[in-house]
Amino acid sequence: DDEPLPPEEKTELASADDDWDSLLAVKIRAYNYRNKDKKARKFASGALKVQQHKESKKRRMVLRDGAGKVWINIGIFPGMNFSKKQEASKPGSRPVGNITFIGVNDEERGGEMFTFVCALEQLDGFHKILEESSS
Repeated sequence: DDEPLPPEEKTELASADDDWDSLLAVKIRAYNYRNKDKKARKFASGALKVQQHKESKKRRMVLRDGAGKVWINIGIFPGMNFSKKQEASKPGSRPVGNITFIGVNDEERGGEMFTFVCALEQLDGFHKILEESSS
């Protein structure tokens, strides 16, 4: 579950949807807090894309698995708050950081808290684009 994030691979930032431009791709582990005890639960991992619609300029975060199933599709709206934090690194593991926010990934559930964990060297750039997207 807490395996170190692999080194960033150079991947094509081609959007699966022609109406969206990819602004950033970052490898993450995604956690939510749906369970009764409100503890973080890992529910997805992979390359999260921050995308912008070519016409409306709306932005979203999308993560699909290898078969194309959508695990994360969260719109980024003005006023969303993204808090970033560097996590204490364990001996022998790569340093990581996290971004925590409230977003809607499932209309029926409404707003939920999410934490996305990424490699420390990607944290500032990832946070910056989310902050720009919500202003």
